[in-house]
Amino acid sequence: MDRSAALFFSILTLASSACLTSAPSYAETQQDGGTEAPQRISVKGPEGDVPLGNPVELTVTLAPGELLGDLEVVQPSSAGFNPSQGSGPAKIVREDGLTKTIQIVPAQIGALDVLIFAMYADRALARQMVHVNVVACAKGLKRFYLNQGFPALPLVLEDKEEDRQSWLSPEVEYKDLKYPIYLDDSSQIKLSVQQDEANPVIRVDKNGMVHALRKGKAVIVGDFDGVIDRITVSVYTKEGAPAGYRRVHD
Repeated sequence: MDRSAALFFSILTLASSACLTSAPSYAETQQDGGTEAPQRISVKGPEGDVPLGNPVELTVTLAPGELLGDLEVVQPSSAGFNPSQGSGPAKIVREDGLTKTIQIVPAQIGALDVLIFAMYADRALARQMVHVNVVACAKGLKRFYLNQGFPALPLVLEDKEEDRQSWLSPEVEYKDLKYPIYLDDSSQIKLSVQQDEANPVIRVDKNGMVHALRKGKAVIVGDFDGVIDRITVSVYTKEGAPAGYRRVHD
């Protein structure tokens, strides 16, 4: 690990120990290894929704003083407040004295808390959280997969409901992000099903859970801000399921 990466993770450890999930008070307080100084930084985010996978500008104003390293950005992963893609040294696009305009690329959909922080040379940690709501966006989108690129989804009519259903696993890839984004659910995807409405084969919940109802085939169509992907769902009886398709064995 190089020096800049080591500094980032040491600062992040201190920031994480300072209760990141709650807004800091505005008085300087002593923390293990340094001082919590939230009044040394202010962050203004955009008004309204912001697009997934596309650059968004934030305005950061710092108090005078020498910084130890760079101004840093942390986007939490879906598994918790661990750094995900979109985290690291802030990309500064404009500067006006102590006010800096930085650019982030949201790497999660829905409500997102982005941490902006800096370590001063006197070991004071200045940090603020900005809240943004990230929505589906086709701009800059390279790929949209409704189910991780698989064109088919097999289901078997097992005895228990939980064994007759499966989650969709949607993912998107953007030109401004290095890795794919795995969506936690399908709530921002417009889902429709091509099947006999009078005698449906499957039921699809808004969050992307697919339930098998009877033997047959149906096509799920996903619309991600105008970009379309489809998968074919094949539902089998227990007796007619191909080898390896059943999750439960008699």
